[in-house]
Amino acid sequence: MSLNLTKPNNSFTLCTFLFLVILVVIGLYIVHHPPRNPKIALNFRQLFLSSTTNYTISSYLCSPTTHPHLAGTRHSLETIHYVKTHIQNLGFETHTVSFRTLLSYPLHASVSMHFSNDTMFNLPLNEMGISNYDVSSGLIQPYHAFSPSGTVQGKVIFANHGTEDDYGVLGRMWVKVSGCIVMVKKGGSLGRGAVVEIAEKVGALGVILYAERDVSRDNFAFGVERGIVMNGVGDI
Repeated sequence: MSLNLTKPNNSFTLCTFLFLVILVVIGLYIVHHPPRNPKIALNFRQLFLSSTTNYTISSYLCSPTTHPHLAGTRHSLETIHYVKTHIQNLGFETHTVSFRTLLSYPLHASVSMHFSNDTMFNLPLNEMGISNYDVSSGLIQPYHAFSPSGTVQGKVIFANHGTEDDYGVLGRMWVKVSGCIVMVKKGGSLGRGAVVEIAEKVGALGVILYAERDVSRDNFAFGVERGIVMNGVGDI
């Protein structure tokens, strides 16, 4: 094998470097100052203001928010048609695109507490006043989408916000988390998916997430929260 070394062309190297710098500057300018047609923007603004009032905005929002519209259900499709129709009535061209997706629906969920005196208590998981849920109608029981299916049983460990630092504190207190169910209160800097991911890394069997009661919002004291615990690619 032979290797030929040649002296680099300094002028060519400098020109290449300047060209790359110019490309970067142009790219940053386009990102922060996208080209716009002032006439089109003005026409859109006038059309929006002439077609909208506080009353129309209220009425537009009233229909989609009077019932659940979970993705993949009949009410979800009705919401799509509702929004599309209103946009078309404003004179805009609209279209929809069909695609296949993986959705997560609850089938059954239960949480029970077992005590040392052989008694047990089933925790209520439904919203107050609602006992029957029907996915086809869009009304679903509280759940966290993409939670793995299964049944686990173990001791419950309180893990504060479920951060790595929180588990570090438990470790220094000689509290064993592996093989247990951790109870985590919402808050701090972690999302649901990150809380579950960290709990899995430390060997927890499951996670119970709860939100502390906000005394300043008593009207929401008995509500529930639905969410997602997936960490990865997708609409999260």
